[in-house]
Amino acid sequence: MIPLDPLANHYRAITAGRRGDWSDALRAIEVATRGNPCSGRFAITYAWALLRPGDTAGAIREAKRATFLAPYQPESWYDLSSAQHEIGDHAAELATLEKLLQISFDYPGARGAREVAACEVSGRKDCLVDW
Repeated sequence: MIPLDPLANHYRAITAGRRGDWSDALRAIEVATRGNPCSGRFAITYAWALLRPGDTAGAIREAKRATFLAPYQPESWYDLSSAQHEIGDHAAELATLEKLLQISFDYPGARGAREVAACEVSGRKDCLVDW
């Protein structure tokens, strides 16, 4: 039985995800989110937990919710760009990464991801050679 405490379930979701148990992570973050639906941090964790096992549609939904609830948390923008990349929406990915870099100019991996997204948007295949 999962306790109904939102914060405890948030931490449980993170712990489960770190050990690779995505079904337990999703169960826990769903309970946390039901208990506190306006938490941007919970929405970020939910997007992360959906993205890792490949639910990109769910990850996009939750990452967009996270960017609304917590617009200055760079993780939400990075997870959104990752999900957009997965579905091949590179123009949206590039715009999301631009927004992320406005919020956090030195966010780990964001500049490299932006370069890849810009290359993909350009349609040039030669710019991906070094990646």
